[in-house]
Amino acid sequence: MRYFGNGPYCYSNAVSMLLSSTGEEVSPSLVEVLTGVGHGPVFYEERSQLFYFGDCHMPPDSGITAAMTELGFDFIETACDSDDSPPLDRLASALKNGPAILGPLDMSLLKYNPSHKYLRGADHFVLAYNMDERHAYLHDPEGFPFVQLPIEDLVAAWRADSVDYKRGHYRCWHSPSRTRHPSTEDLTDVAMEQIKVAYSRMESVESVKTGNDATFLLLAALMSDPISGSLKSHLLNFALKLAARRAGDYAEFFRESWPVLSDLKYEQAVLLGRCQSNGANDDWSTVADDLRTLSELEERIRRSVMEQS
Repeated sequence: MRYFGNGPYCYSNAVSMLLSSTGEEVSPSLVEVLTGVGHGPVFYEERSQLFYFGDCHMPPDSGITAAMTELGFDFIETACDSDDSPPLDRLASALKNGPAILGPLDMSLLKYNPSHKYLRGADHFVLAYNMDERHAYLHDPEGFPFVQLPIEDLVAAWRADSVDYKRGHYRCWHSPSRTRHPSTEDLTDVAMEQIKVAYSRMESVESVKTGNDATFLLLAALMSDPISGSLKSHLLNFALKLAARRAGDYAEFFRESWPVLSDLKYEQAVLLGRCQSNGANDDWSTVADDLRTLSELEERIRRSVMEQS
């Protein structure tokens, strides 16, 4: 079982670690592309003005299931409708045969992380590889391999009370076994279809704005005086670097099969990296200019996708 660490790619790293326990080496970058999570701008008005490049219809827990299925694995996925009875016996039984992905978790309750107090509501995924009566033992992709967490803290984090997209409580994936060997062409076709689906259902609803609506709301927030400190922190510590890496991974994945989209995603990655650099130097007017360019680029990406036969 290898350790892979990168916080914003927590679910993809967790999948790579889980599969490595069976002798399969699948890069987090490939897993990320196959989750189908990262398409298009999204702005959540009711969540402290959080902005992402991602599909609000494909949360990370659904993305984990999609990616492992597309890669040709069967696995066991469980969750509980009620938070009354955490499935600790079931988890202990599963861990006797190999590690398990747990999530979403509430990061503010992962107390081995020195920044946990500032992370309330932030969702996370980890790989559990052992447990005893007092502790669970985890590989946390945030950069914390081989950590231990008291069982009561695990239960509270795994219950995920403050993670609003969760589907039930105590979700877990374990016992993967390969049943198919999809070709590169198979995986490319699946990834293309995921992007089409994401763009076809991208509509602003209630408090969730997508596409240009999302970008315009972000621009308005960045032109306010003063700019929200929490928004700046979210963009610089999470959203921009995550989006830049995703765009780069998509550019590499489609390099041979779809060079037009690959070039557009590469251009997107460079612009996002520039937003990160200028934002870190408090040059938000330049960031706003680049976001307008990114909005135009996003429309070119959308047209390229929807016109693909």
